[in-house]
Amino acid sequence: MSKFCPKCGCENLDEASFCLECGASLPSIEEVKERSSHGAGTSHQSTFSSNLNEENGFNQETSSFSQSNSNSNEASNSSKFKNVINEANPANNDNQDYAICCLVIFVLLLIAFLCNF
Repeated sequence: MSKFCPKCGCENLDEASFCLECGASLPSIEEVKERSSHGAGTSHQSTFSSNLNEENGFNQETSSFSQSNSNSNEASNSSKFKNVINEANPANNDNQDYAICCLVIFVLLLIAFLCNF
């Protein structure tokens, strides 16, 4: 059995106290079993969490969906989704626009020069 981070959904070793990916504190196995035993009256429990983190100039949306069956009394992470949205850096856009304009002018001048001779 392995632990899953409640923050990012990363799979970790049973002995781990902190998530290897995001550094969040991991609950102990006993805490997980205790939480799952509280929902024994229902057949299924599901939770959904979504975190929006800004890291290194990127917006990173991390979502994880986990389901636990009260019969097994174990929390399991069924899937993990990551969607990284890249926002363009305005300084890079300006340099790229300048380079494209110079290239277009150069090609037009080259065509004009070749057509005259």
